[in-house]
Amino acid sequence: MRRLALANVLLGAAIWASSASAKPETAQELFDRGLADMLAGRFATGCPLIERSHELDAAPGTVFTLAECYARAGRVASAVERYSEFLRQYARMSAAEKAGEHTDRAKLSRQEKIRLLGLVPKIEIRLSEGAPEGTVVTSDGVELGADRIGRPIPIDPGEHVFVARAPGGPPIQQRVIIAPGESRVVELTVVTLASDVDPLVAIDPESDAPDESAGDPSETGGESGIVGAEEKAGIPRWPAYFVGVLGLAGLGVGTGAGSFAIRKRNTELEPNCRERDTQGNFLCVNQVGLDAEPKVRNAATVSTIGFAAGGALVVTSIVLFLVSRPKEKAANGLRPVGSLEPNKAVVGVTGAF
Repeated sequence: MRRLALANVLLGAAIWASSASAKPETAQELFDRGLADMLAGRFATGCPLIERSHELDAAPGTVFTLAECYARAGRVASAVERYSEFLRQYARMSAAEKAGEHTDRAKLSRQEKIRLLGLVPKIEIRLSEGAPEGTVVTSDGVELGADRIGRPIPIDPGEHVFVARAPGGPPIQQRVIIAPGESRVVELTVVTLASDVDPLVAIDPESDAPDESAGDPSETGGESGIVGAEEKAGIPRWPAYFVGVLGLAGLGVGTGAGSFAIRKRNTELEPNCRERDTQGNFLCVNQVGLDAEPKVRNAATVSTIGFAAGGALVVTSIVLFLVSRPKEKAANGLRPVGSLEPNKAVVGVTGAF
């Protein structure tokens, strides 16, 4: 029943738009093409055509049809705005103008406005601390007035691009995806010329894939961030060197303790303790053998721990070195290599000179 009523209402909207006085012909052509696309389900082309017609002549029939196009396309905030605009126009009409399809359009506008209000997302834009007066914020290329900063405002569901720019400073953009009915607070970073912050690419945490239309991130500054910025920050390498020294010290302790254990075993333990009991302990025949046994066992334990800990630290040092990045990358240079095996650890470097 609603579809039949809506079809009649839209037909009346087309007649209203065509009969409006002093309307440029181009506005009527845009409206007709947009209405045809909307009825065919081509909202991506239909709504913009009706928008352009609305910009030229905001006739009540055009306003109502644009609201319907937005509602069908899922742009609930824009739909509520246009339904409200039509109802304001309807309230100013004379009794004769309100007769017929205008009454039906007003009834449908009230119903749709109530239904969609609960689906309208709200977003509150805040500026980072220290943002100077005169900072300009745009949403999808449209400037937001100062009265819309710092308070919740309705917005259509989907992806939006916000850009904040301080007077004389670089623009910083941030992409936000918001769901129907969601409320969110978004803080935009503002960088001034006096800021010590390097121009870095600010990656959107909600975006899982790069924007192909934005081109090469290395040329454009990435998917979001300061336009034309280059990444300059580096990861220091001193932790890799420090951990590496600890690892080599551990390997040295393991080597020394192992050498001591082997020497004591060959010179004192085995000559004086030639047999083992059922638990694997040596059966020593004199005090020299008895004194040597705990020394050999303790030295072997220290050697094992030294090799294990030292090897792990060396591997960690190599990983830290490889992931570190100095501020200025060199085309050629040295690169550490290493391997850890049960009985030995090998550390070296390779690279181009």
